[in-house]
Amino acid sequence: MKNDGVFRLLINDKTNMSRIVKIGSALSSEIRLKILLLLYNSPRTIVDISNTLGLKNSTTIFHLDNLVKSDLVLVKTLPAKKGKVQLFTLNFTNLNNTSIIHPLILMNYF
Repeated sequence: MKNDGVFRLLINDKTNMSRIVKIGSALSSEIRLKILLLLYNSPRTIVDISNTLGLKNSTTIFHLDNLVKSDLVLVKTLPAKKGKVQLFTLNFTNLNNTSIIHPLILMNYF
């Protein structure tokens, strides 16, 4: 597949249709798009994302849950000084299988 910055999904069976609905739902929110743009540059915690976007942690969690369920974002739980911390990253494997994100657009957003 050519890296031309175009979002591509093949609608060739019911499995892909289901994925398209999940991804479409995830991408239908400006907040979720901003989160994806942040994660493109580096993994982030809930607090990092909330502070950068000026959101409450509960709002950030709601949107991250949607992105994780759509398989666009991965979450890792890591040990921290006090308890654990969740680190969110883009799921580049899934993104490469379903779309091409143009880095120049993403890097110039913030």
